Amino acid sequence: MTAVALPELLAQSTEPPKHEIGLTLGRLLSQDRASGTTKFTLGSGTALQANY
Repeated sequence: MTAVALPELLAQSTEPPKHEIGLTLGRLLSQDRASGTTKFTLGSGTALQANY
């Protein structure tokens, strides 16, 4: 390693890491399903998702 390469190596290692966060906001609609005597009901609501 030469004296010229050492400052370049130190400059690269002092950069902070980059972080990203993704947010998703959605709405769930209510649904009713029926098949013969079986009934399946889903209520409405809000969905929030965060990815880091």
